[in-house]
Amino acid sequence: TPGTAVLYFIPLSDRTEILVSLAGGRLRRFRSDVGRAELLREVATFRRQLEDRTKHAYKLTGKRIHDWLIAPLHPILEAEALRTLVFVPDESLRAVPPAALWDGQQFLAERYATAIVPGLTLTRPERSAKPLILAAGVSHAQGAFPELPGVPDELAHLKDAYGARVLADQQLTYGRLQRTLDERAFSVVHLASHGEFLPDASETFLLLHGERLGLE
Repeated sequence: TPGTAVLYFIPLSDRTEILVSLAGGRLRRFRSDVGRAELLREVATFRRQLEDRTKHAYKLTGKRIHDWLIAPLHPILEAEALRTLVFVPDESLRAVPPAALWDGQQFLAERYATAIVPGLTLTRPERSAKPLILAAGVSHAQGAFPELPGVPDELAHLKDAYGARVLADQQLTYGRLQRTLDERAFSVVHLASHGEFLPDASETFLLLHGERLGLE
């Protein structure tokens, strides 16, 4: 899809290979000189630092990871006027939230809409296989959870680019979400909201409008 790139990260012992899949089935290859062991150490540090809300040490670590994984792609990201980055990370990199990567001035989420998926085919999908997308999100503040001002634009982009069905803010209740999922066989469900993922599965949730969506 124009404006969207799919990024595949493959850490090896002496380098990290990055494949960028663009509209029209075009594929570009990039290389970062960081090896797997060093990259994974920084990823683990970054994850720990993000959980400490009293400090901003994660910015420096996030910048190092950004310089390794995103900076080499800048020429093509700008040349293609990309707005959405879909990350397909190696399993060991899935702990990294791409939106929190820092380039020294901005978070990645301030420049691009981002998403993580466990895997995608490198072949171009058939035109007849257009995905049916449900895009849902909550942008307003709720309790201890602050406003997410980028959510409206994120949902609007999915609607404009892919014809997504949208449930936003007050529409995103558990009952409305369940009814909508029962009505159509969506191939993609995109949720943009706060969430907490804790060791105790019963305390893990995504935030809806005035409700919490637990794992069950």
